[in-house]
Amino acid sequence: MNKGSSSPLAVLISLGTIIAVAAGIWYWQSGPDAQPGYLMHGQAYRDQSNDVMVEVSGQIVRVLRDDRDGGLVQKFVIRTKDGLDVLVTHPYKGEDRVPVAISDFVIARGDYEWSETGGQVDWTTYDRPFSDRNGWVKLRGQKYD
Repeated sequence: MNKGSSSPLAVLISLGTIIAVAAGIWYWQSGPDAQPGYLMHGQAYRDQSNDVMVEVSGQIVRVLRDDRDGGLVQKFVIRTKDGLDVLVTHPYKGEDRVPVAISDFVIARGDYEWSETGGQVDWTTYDRPFSDRNGWVKLRGQKYD
């Protein structure tokens, strides 16, 4: 073998390492549940986006009284790792209410509206007019949509 040439095994190992690092960076940036077409909350907040689908995660810091005007809507506030407070509004029917409590860690996917304090995520359900933009709330591995 010539000096300076690499064996096929060394090239394969190097290529595998590069792919693994790239995949890890993608996973870290997009989050464990992100899918193409969905932004992470931090990006939507920085861009001051409105009417975009996002995923947000954090600890529940406040549970608000349900809104019963025109349907059942559950409301709670998530504090993100960036210290932003995001209001989540989750329409539900009967037993589909998410059993959240202060300090619970949740992930929510829904339609985002920007505000200085962190914004609001709504349409966190499957039953909505735009079927390609369905949302959900995950609590302790259980998905509520």
